Amino acid sequence: MKRLALFVAGVLLFTGYKIRCVGRTDDMLIVKGVNVFPASVKAIIERLHPRTTGQFRIVLDGPPPRVKPPLRIRVEAGRDVVREHAAALAEELGVLMHGELKIRSDIEIVPAGTLPRVTYKSQVLEYPGAR
Repeated sequence: MKRLALFVAGVLLFTGYKIRCVGRTDDMLIVKGVNVFPASVKAIIERLHPRTTGQFRIVLDGPPPRVKPPLRIRVEAGRDVVREHAAALAEELGVLMHGELKIRSDIEIVPAGTLPRVTYKSQVLEYPGAR
């Protein structure tokens, strides 16, 4: 990170760090003041491959970008994950989300093949009632 300073008429007004955007700003969510990009969520989920397929949906109760915590995420389990291990996988994902993104999440593990596949830009935001 680069350190920035703002001077006006020789007086130091502000010092801080330059912030870099990690994903598409139109997909950005704000969870309790923390900017969350779906690309960051995807990177954490894909790290647990083959226990996850990498497919996920962020379930929103209202229009983005503001989201009331916890962030609801539906994640596809890998083909070899048995139902008894789904709770442990959800807990592990929750710990990773909190540790890296600084957000609390409510993870729902669904069987492999449950979430629809798309050929173009993946729609990761889901709104209940909108079909």
